[in-house]
Amino acid sequence: MFLLFLILYVLCGVTFSLIFLSRFITALHEASSETRWTFMLIILPACVVLWPVLLAKYVTNRNEMNDDQTA
Repeated sequence: MFLLFLILYVLCGVTFSLIFLSRFITALHEASSETRWTFMLIILPACVVLWPVLLAKYVTNRNEMNDDQTA
């Protein structure tokens, strides 16, 4: 059971990380748009492990940006 959970967690992490690093990382940090692919490769393992934290931070940041635009 634990192994199944671990496999699902890593699979979700890899999927999220590839999408996050290719599209959404600039929403959290503007300077990341100027980084090279080697930097993305270095932070990929951390993104895989910490994907729930990054997802929550992205959603929170996106909601704050939407609130600023409507105000």
